[in-house]
Amino acid sequence: MVAHVREAFGWDEDVVVSAGPRGALGQIWRLDVGSERYALKEIFAEPPSEAVIEAELAFARRAAEVGVRRPASHPDRDGRHLLTAPDGTWLRLYDWVDVRPVELTALATPGELGTLLARLHRCAPAMAVEPGGGPPDPWYDHIPAAHEWAAASASGAVWAARLTDRLTTMPDLCAAVAPADPAELIVCHRDLHPQNVLADPAGALVVLVRRRPGRRPRRHARHVRRLPARGRPRPHHRASRLHDVPGVPAELPTGPDERRARPTSRAAAP
Repeated sequence: MVAHVREAFGWDEDVVVSAGPRGALGQIWRLDVGSERYALKEIFAEPPSEAVIEAELAFARRAAEVGVRRPASHPDRDGRHLLTAPDGTWLRLYDWVDVRPVELTALATPGELGTLLARLHRCAPAMAVEPGGGPPDPWYDHIPAAHEWAAASASGAVWAARLTDRLTTMPDLCAAVAPADPAELIVCHRDLHPQNVLADPAGALVVLVRRRPGRRPRRHARHVRRLPARGRPRPHHRASRLHDVPGVPAELPTGPDERRARPTSRAAAP
């Protein structure tokens, strides 16, 4: 794999490889190439389509222009952001960034996260379909049936017990959710939670991209100003997803494929 990557990117220097974080969807490898450091992502799941990658790169450029920091994706010598190794492994190359978890209980954290979310929403273009032209993914705004919540609480997942404790309140929460208006959808990260919003050594927030970008309603941008000083959400009749609130997704699943292990390394990449 390393020989294929060296050839694809035209590296003449020695490449030193070390393991980074691993999740259900991929393995990150740290590559030291001369004085440069990169993160090579080995993709386990279905790779992103060309349309998804184009949407991701366009959104990343917009976000960088308004001050959002994220590891850059690097194309190979042929301009490809997705490589296929001889053994069929899908690979992507990013900058390596040394990061640490954000202190979720720090007084400054809600304001910093609110600023980050506001920048992401401000630069996001409108788009009523998924990249490639498909309809918006219904998972994000269609509530599971009552029996599905019960089945999930008996799944044995790390968050199952906490979900069981909240089953009696789920009908009221679910009643507040309605499908999004396609005309109100914008491009969004769609997987912002404590594993994907980390801090660099200076404390600045860094957004990691472990999942594909997609659409979210514009109105979600307004929820950030409802976070009080200690970072816990206040009830609000427009709140439509538990995982829109920083901190909650570490306890509840954020998607059907959200089973990845938590990285223990303090250095990570997309």
